[in-house]
Amino acid sequence: MRQHKAVRHVQPAAFDLAVGALAGTVAVLVSMPFDAIKTYMQTHGTALGGTGSVGSTGAFLLTGKALVRKNGPGALFVGLCPRLAHQVPGAMVCWWVIETCHRCLSVAARDQQKSRSASAPMHQEQ
Repeated sequence: MRQHKAVRHVQPAAFDLAVGALAGTVAVLVSMPFDAIKTYMQTHGTALGGTGSVGSTGAFLLTGKALVRKNGPGALFVGLCPRLAHQVPGAMVCWWVIETCHRCLSVAARDQQKSRSASAPMHQEQ
């Protein structure tokens, strides 16, 4: 696999940990507004009587709008730092383990292929 010249000298483990941190951070930032609205609805209840998936979705969206109207867009990111501190390390380790296993299995498969081709009988033409 070809690498960009900017990351050629970075140790694979450090690169994997950085990618895991980035992935964990993006996941938290994307999902945080939904989690904040859900948590608010669970802890404060909602005066919106939503039944079924359409009603629940409407109640969810209206709660989100009310939160932003009352407290600004930052209301959708309340608790961001603790959530990052909880999620990012796990994402880092998970990505590192997956990539390390991938590298080990790739080496083992390459070695197995080499040993198979070395032990295969040579066909001689008559």
